[in-house]
Amino acid sequence: VDNNKTYWVQRSANIEAEKQNKQNYEFKKMQDKAESLQIMMFAGGAFGVFILIMFFVIFYRIERNLNTISELNTNMLNNMKK
Repeated sequence: VDNNKTYWVQRSANIEAEKQNKQNYEFKKMQDKAESLQIMMFAGGAFGVFILIMFFVIFYRIERNLNTISELNTNMLNNMKK
């Protein structure tokens, strides 16, 4: 009878430990998911800033080249008038 009681007490303790381990696992999984979402948001923001800067650089270069072309055309027209 004592052996049977010890078995059930040990079994109950094992079930409680298993429940606690499962709860800890789920909590850790939720923390990891939140951390990965935070990292992805940071990476997405950095990529967005990079793309924005590249657009500004590209548009600046296009405008600078258009000004150069416009000056060349103006000079050519002035030379043709002479």
